[in-house]
Amino acid sequence: MIDDIKRPASYFNKDLWEVPNNQEEWINFVGNLKSQLKAEAHPEKQLLLIEHIGMAERVLLNFSEAEPYLLKALSISFEYTHNRYIQNLIRLAQLYQWTKEFAKSHLLYDQAKALIAENAVTEALLASYHQHLAKLYFDQNIYDKAQSEFTIALNIREKISAPYDQIESSRNSLNETIARAKLIQSNKF
Repeated sequence: MIDDIKRPASYFNKDLWEVPNNQEEWINFVGNLKSQLKAEAHPEKQLLLIEHIGMAERVLLNFSEAEPYLLKALSISFEYTHNRYIQNLIRLAQLYQWTKEFAKSHLLYDQAKALIAENAVTEALLASYHQHLAKLYFDQNIYDKAQSEFTIALNIREKISAPYDQIESSRNSLNETIARAKLIQSNKF
C-alpha cells in the first residue's frame, strides 16, 4: 500500500528533534487523521492512519496521546511484514527517547536489532534504524556512539540514493554530533 498521507512541514532543531513549522497545521492534521480513522474500514489503511497519528502526536509533544497509537500500530503491524513491525518498534522507541525513558527505548532498539539480524529488511529501514539509534545516543550525550551510528546511516542513505532530505538529515545530525563532541572535548582542557 502506498503511503499517500502528506504530513505538514517540519524541521529538525539543534537537539535533532522534529518540530512543526506551524503548530496549528499539525493540530488540524491530527484531527483530520482521527476523523478519517473513524470512517476507515480497510485494516491496512487503518494501520497507516494510526501510525501517522502516533507520530504526529509525538511531534506535537503530546506524548500521552501518542503512546496508545504507537502501541496499537506496533501490535497491528506484527500481522504484516517484519519491516513494518521494525519500523513501528523504532517509532515507539523514539517516543520513549523523547520522554527520557532511555532504558525502554534501548530495549526496543535491541528488539529491532535482533529482528534485523534474523530477517531481510530494506536498506532504507536499516538506515532509519541507525539514524534513530544515533539520535538516542545523541540525547544521552554519548557522542562517540551517535557519531558512529549517524555515519552508518549516512553511508547507507548515500549508497541507496535516498531522498535528499534524508541524506541531509543524516549529514546535519552527524555534523551537530561532531560539533558537540568537540565542544565537550575543548571544555575538558
